Amino acid sequence: MYNGKYDLVKGDHEYSLDGVLIPSVTKILYHDKVWTIPKKNLEKAALVGTKVHDWIESYINAQMWGYDPDKKPKGFLEENAIKAFQWWVHFKSIKWLSTERTIFSASRWYAGTADALAWIDNRLVLIDFKTSGTIYDEYVSQLWAYGSALEEEGEFCPTHRLIVRLDKRK
Repeated sequence: MYNGKYDLVKGDHEYSLDGVLIPSVTKILYHDKVWTIPKKNLEKAALVGTKVHDWIESYINAQMWGYDPDKKPKGFLEENAIKAFQWWVHFKSIKWLSTERTIFSASRWYAGTADALAWIDNRLVLIDFKTSGTIYDEYVSQLWAYGSALEEEGEFCPTHRLIVRLDKRK
């Protein structure tokens, strides 16, 4: 979904342009973060989050292009997060514009992948879906960085930014 001004190659939390590495927003924000959660728990949470994000991407693409989404992933945590997403969508008037859109700031030299961009209740909203147990300050910074890059690209200028926390435990 990238607008094509630059030929970016996505790696693991980094991108490249003509062979030059561009850090991702998340790599910049979490570079010195000290996690108090055991590594195996972080890895499990990341796997659940990836499965949920993949299904949401499938759902949004299905809504935009008129086909059926992929099967929902199995698992208590995954199913709960997807139910939370479906509940949220049910109560909103949403016209999806993109999902998993690569963004790039040439002036600040960072890139990233925005979860979704949509018209919600007549507002252009940049959305970040989170399956974590809480909202961290870095999430807000991440969303603002994505929004700034979108504005710099000139194609979209979101008027609102929204973090949607999808509770895995309920």
